[in-house]
Amino acid sequence: MRLELHGPEDQKAGATITGAPLSVGRDLTNDLVIPERTVSRHQCRVWMEADGRVFIEDAESRYGTFVNGHLLQEPRAIRSGDDIRFGDWEGRVFDEALAAQSTVELQPLGEITGESTLPPAATRKTRLIKLRRGTRSSPVYVVALAFAAALAAALIVFLLLDSGF
Repeated sequence: MRLELHGPEDQKAGATITGAPLSVGRDLTNDLVIPERTVSRHQCRVWMEADGRVFIEDAESRYGTFVNGHLLQEPRAIRSGDDIRFGDWEGRVFDEALAAQSTVELQPLGEITGESTLPPAATRKTRLIKLRRGTRSSPVYVVALAFAAALAAALIVFLLLDSGF
């Protein structure tokens, strides 16, 4: 699993989540340092259990850590697609293995084999979407957007194959 964050002025930060707790905050002793005044010195901790479940807990930050719009009061299990927010930073947790399976490669003209199919995971891929401050993305919107992209790709492949390429 991976945590990707976006801050003001297109700042980005991210880290892979492993069994060792990942500390996030403004202080230089953290594993993931975000030098921004709206982030607490010790904001939160994220870790993966031996069974693969990922957890997040607030590190007694001043303004709190939010998961899917809810303020963390205690450690909470998170999964691919969950929204994380603190200060002016927003992000998402996603499964790197699922993202790798969902890659669609385009072949140059003349090398099409006639057996093009979209991988089944293409409709489940979670993409990071940069949100404006104060807005939230609806899971229905994200799923609809992914479905539309997969449908458009399938239509292009069908039209290419139908035209005799």
